Amino acid sequence: MSELHSEIKRVGGVTKVAEMIGKPLGTVSSWLSRRVPAEEVLAFEAATGISRHVIRPDVFGEAKPAVARAAVD
Repeated sequence: MSELHSEIKRVGGVTKVAEMIGKPLGTVSSWLSRRVPAEEVLAFEAATGISRHVIRPDVFGEAKPAVARAAVD
């Protein structure tokens, strides 16, 4: 399981995340099998508290240890 999948599970699952970010469940599910679009990452992060570094490490880089710990707390 990817770190993003783990974080989504931690905040309540895909259905909860879809509600939090105001997107259809199918949209969020498709993002998990592909990638969250870069233009959606900041809103996704703001709504869920999941770090942009976890959502799209290819765009924002890997999480620094302090950021990774904060995401777990």
